[in-house]
Amino acid sequence: MTIGKIEKHGYMSNSTGNGKHLIWQSLLDFLPDAVFLAPISKDGVHGNFVEVNKTACERLGYSKEELLQLNARSINPKANLSKIKAFGRGIQREKEIIFEAIHEAKNGEHIPVEVVAKVIQIDKQDYVLSVVRDLRLSKNLDNIESRFGRLMEHAWDEIYVFTSTECRLVQVNYSVLNNLGYSTAEILEKNFLELNPELSNDDFREIVKSLFSGEQSQISFESSILRKDGSVYPVEVRLQLSHSEVPAVFLANVHDISQRKKMEKRLTYLATYDSLTGLANRTLFIDRLKSEMDSCKRNNVLTAVLFIDLDGFKSVNDSYGHDVGDKLLQEVAQRFRRIVRSSDTIARMGGDEFTFIITNLKCMSALDIVLEKIKSTFSLPYEINQRTINITPSIGATVYPFSDNDDPYSILKQADTAMYHAKKEGKNNHSLYTAVIAEGEYLEARINQDSRSALEKKEFSLFMQPRVNLQTGQIVGAEALIRWIHPELGFIPPTDFIPVVEKNGMIHEISDWVLKTALDFLKQAQLLNESFKVSVNISIKQFERRDFLEKITTAIDQARIKASDLELEITEGLLISNQAQAVAVLSELKAKHILVSLDDFGTGYSSLSYLKEFPIDILKIDRTFIQDLEKNKEGFEIVKAVVNLAHTLGLTVVAEGIETAAHYECLKKIGCEEGQGYYMEKPIPIDAFLSLLSSRRSI
Repeated sequence: MTIGKIEKHGYMSNSTGNGKHLIWQSLLDFLPDAVFLAPISKDGVHGNFVEVNKTACERLGYSKEELLQLNARSINPKANLSKIKAFGRGIQREKEIIFEAIHEAKNGEHIPVEVVAKVIQIDKQDYVLSVVRDLRLSKNLDNIESRFGRLMEHAWDEIYVFTSTECRLVQVNYSVLNNLGYSTAEILEKNFLELNPELSNDDFREIVKSLFSGEQSQISFESSILRKDGSVYPVEVRLQLSHSEVPAVFLANVHDISQRKKMEKRLTYLATYDSLTGLANRTLFIDRLKSEMDSCKRNNVLTAVLFIDLDGFKSVNDSYGHDVGDKLLQEVAQRFRRIVRSSDTIARMGGDEFTFIITNLKCMSALDIVLEKIKSTFSLPYEINQRTINITPSIGATVYPFSDNDDPYSILKQADTAMYHAKKEGKNNHSLYTAVIAEGEYLEARINQDSRSALEKKEFSLFMQPRVNLQTGQIVGAEALIRWIHPELGFIPPTDFIPVVEKNGMIHEISDWVLKTALDFLKQAQLLNESFKVSVNISIKQFERRDFLEKITTAIDQARIKASDLELEITEGLLISNQAQAVAVLSELKAKHILVSLDDFGTGYSSLSYLKEFPIDILKIDRTFIQDLEKNKEGFEIVKAVVNLAHTLGLTVVAEGIETAAHYECLKKIGCEEGQGYYMEKPIPIDAFLSLLSSRRSI
């Protein structure tokens, strides 16, 4: 409350009246500023205070009684008497005087103050009425504003203040001037939207609608800023609406996101393009194929998908190194680029595999022209690091919408299948996907390719099928059976993948893994049954290796098991492939006490002479002889004769494919020692088998 308002309401007149005095005192105590009332003589000397308010007492640290014993000189120790007298005389000539001073509190603290003073008369006596404001708060605010101003001026981000009505700029910081190239005068002639070429007034008003409604206190959006030289750079704008001025103003913090955009662009490139060749990768290829398939339907045109594999590329890597191989792939990509249109897509799937999307084909003959162009790119040799390299392609093709599939992945798979068919037909060839290309060919090709990494990816597992003593029902052993669960193709039977891995050489790594896993299982099983044995199937390729015996004995030694607890199952085909070698190897196995069983006896080129010529320990009767054992009298007699002959030669007989109780009883009656089949238990995972063995020792 100002002095004028105090006088206007008459609070200073007749202060001795009790009622009015109480009102006056209450109002004084309510004021946030300190109020002092002191008499003044004609020579300007102030007397002791006759009235003070609560704020004055609190600020100076005195009680009211103490403060009424003091005067202006007491709380202004730095002001000399002559100045105070001059002030007293001078104030009588002015309506109101405002000045700054330093008050001293009771504890000695110096307080900067602003004093508004005026001479008033009460009962014909002159008094000085002083309203005193503490300047410490305003000083702090000044400091804060000063610091804020420095922060704004030197902030890295651009800061704009502009009107909410016309977006006219009223203040910017140094970063704005530095980044945009304008002077202060030039920039303040513009509005904010002029600097945002991509942002129309309508769009901006829609963006800031939530600020005006109060739904949000701050919003952010991406835009771009136009420099004085015409260049544009991307920014993120954080915007607030301030109502501290009329009209309201926008406060914009603008951050340059050029580096972030470059990084995003780089990451997008890495996610959609092959880093070695610069061609599209699988992700981008599939995306574009989807678009082209939709376009085919709308425009009634054809789209061809080609899958290309480089014949003999592996030998290039093996002979010259991966550096040469990488440069060869880059050169192939360059030649491919020269023969396609801008509307077509070339991609690298990985390794030496490339794919094409050929768009807007009017007829099938147009595809033949493209295929010949691709082949022609390989007609000239490649010169890499002073080496001349000749290489050819195998090309598979499929055409949409002739294909009956709307899934881009399936379309690509068809081209892949056709490529494998072309490679199988003699390489440097092309093949168009048709119904004639059987699913089996694709499966074989996938097995050939994926088996190379299936072991590393732990897609193989080992199942165990119990072997049972038919006379006692006790579980005496197990046959190890490999299983392959492919992530895309599902379960692949051993009959499908074993011949393929024998061809591509992966059989050796797989067989080593099977043997080690089976022996690890054996050690666990023997903790539950000391006499337990395990049998492992041996392929022809594995048997023919020079280090076959060494690998078997090393595995036994490392597993620390008895050699007689391992049984190796071989087939008749293995025996007749090289009889002399077979006899030699089997004899060494016999000498090391490793058991050998002849699997699937009774099929193929079965001959009883095998039982005499080869050192065999166990004879396994094929399931085909067991199927009708209880119904077919002749079959029963054949099995009986085989069992008796085997016993005469000192061989143990194991029957496979026991599926019913009748089978079990017939074989038991004949005197067959052991058997396996679904009647007792199907092949189960190792953990399940160990649980079975621990819970029951017999069937």
